[in-house]
Amino acid sequence: MSRVQELRDDEDIEVIEKTLKNPFDKTYWFARMLIQSDRYGGIGTKSGLMIEGAEIINEMHSRKDKFDLDNAKTTIFDLLVESRSEGTKVRREANRLTVDLDPMIEKWEDLLILGLTMKHVVTPINRMLDEIPSSDVEIAKPIAKAYLDKYDEQGLEDVIEIWDDLGMKGCISVERAQIVEGFGILREILRKKDFIKNQDEMDYVMTAFVQEFERRAGQKRKGRGGRSLEDVTGFILNYFDITDVELVPEHIRASLEVDKLVECDDGWHVAISCKRTFRERWKQSFTENVKTLDENKIKRIWHLITYDRDLTKNKIIEMGKHRCIIYLPDNSRILNKKDEEIKKYVRPMSSFVEDIKHEVN
Repeated sequence: MSRVQELRDDEDIEVIEKTLKNPFDKTYWFARMLIQSDRYGGIGTKSGLMIEGAEIINEMHSRKDKFDLDNAKTTIFDLLVESRSEGTKVRREANRLTVDLDPMIEKWEDLLILGLTMKHVVTPINRMLDEIPSSDVEIAKPIAKAYLDKYDEQGLEDVIEIWDDLGMKGCISVERAQIVEGFGILREILRKKDFIKNQDEMDYVMTAFVQEFERRAGQKRKGRGGRSLEDVTGFILNYFDITDVELVPEHIRASLEVDKLVECDDGWHVAISCKRTFRERWKQSFTENVKTLDENKIKRIWHLITYDRDLTKNKIIEMGKHRCIIYLPDNSRILNKKDEEIKKYVRPMSSFVEDIKHEVN
């Protein structure tokens, strides 16, 4: 190892040690523990309780001549545990939370940081996340409808991409607005806290706030992205009055990655999936599940794909042999190829509505 690398490693260790020694670094860990649902029951989502706990901490600190630290910790821990019903799993998780918090609160400053985290980090993030849409529908639907009103079936090739793009950008714009506003409010609050002595301590709190917000917003974003495909599929079917649509059972959704099932007159179904592109596990998902198709009376899977660059002739033929039809934008390079082997497995997006109505009836 070079001397430069040795120095850099030493500097890294120094930074880590400095971070661990700063009591305000606990802001992030307190926030994570209060929100963690699998281990501690996610008690931090109860904003009213968080505010109540923070105010009790501040009141006890203002009268610390009558409250020693141990009594103050017991009071706040009892509040957290007793907010959960006796004998329940969440009560046991709340108790585990207090056990793990106990050694982290060694002095009054630590308890004040816990109160600060509860009231000015966790609670605002709860509120901010509530302001972010849980789905792309409210942002994308009006514009997608206007687009189909104008272009009808010819607009299908664009509407999936429009939906995905508008929904993602719209929701992230809301996230940005929330974090900018929340960050500014927190900064002003921290400036007025007399137990925060310098900018370094403020920085630990503010970065914990941003990091925890982004972590939780990312979780919501991931769920929203998964629902987006299902939402646009439902929107398209509903727009064109295709009503024989069934919810996809979870075991089929997991194995075949489809968004909607449309029942045909013969009692069989067409499964429909909207995606930008095939995922890496496409072959595993479809070639190993022919039995699932038969068991659930699914005659074909129709894929509405907006991005065709990763489609190869072999992939199309393989999918086609396993009862898949791929709908592509009308100007797709693949549709324009004069290849008889793949022609029966790919169709233009503009024919989707006519095809599904024909299949249903």
